[in-house]
Amino acid sequence: MSNGTHFQKFSGRIRTATTPPSAPKLGEVYYDTATNAFMVYNGTTWVGQLMTTSTSTSTSTSKSTTTSTSTSTSTSTSTTTS
Repeated sequence: MSNGTHFQKFSGRIRTATTPPSAPKLGEVYYDTATNAFMVYNGTTWVGQLMTTSTSTSTSTSKSTTTSTSTSTSTSTSTTTS
């Protein structure tokens, strides 16, 4: 499956073309099917990003050692007076 087919669902929602629209307005968006990039008009030029798919795997290992020492001292004094 080519990258262009991933974005066919945008057809009718976002303009798709192989060349930029003429007389664009600031913020106008289209998907360039020739370069597989979403393009946005910034008022001067078309800018965009290529659409790619990536997979990321992350592995984390953690080791924890806890040592606890507790000391308790109790003193009791009793005085009885009669």
